[in-house]
Amino acid sequence: MVCSLLGLLLLQPDPSAIRRLFEENLARSERQYGADDARTAAAARDLGLFLKKAGDPAGARAALARAVRTEGRLADVAELAALSPAEEAEPLWQRVARSADPAEASRALAALGELHKPSVADLFVATMKGTYA
Repeated sequence: MVCSLLGLLLLQPDPSAIRRLFEENLARSERQYGADDARTAAAARDLGLFLKKAGDPAGARAALARAVRTEGRLADVAELAALSPAEEAEPLWQRVARSADPAEASRALAALGELHKPSVADLFVATMKGTYA
């Protein structure tokens, strides 16, 4: 049993090698189809989602932003918003909130609510001033 687990661990690919595959796929897609093609946007999306899972939010944001600029799918916009700082996330979440898809719209509305939720410090100050009911 232990030998089997060790064997499986040794066969696991290196995350940096997987990243290179996604990056190469994006570069190949851009050369073959052009920067504004849906297939290139899909390759950028794949790279972004991989980087998100791999713990590289900055890289994921850059790749997802590229997918959004090219294709503008609401699912990509939502992923980008989730990785963005509040001031950049708000207009993205507002865009997703206008979706006809109730799941996407509710996710966006919940995220917008979180962005505007007062902090404990804000509530304390308001309470001390008597302005919070």
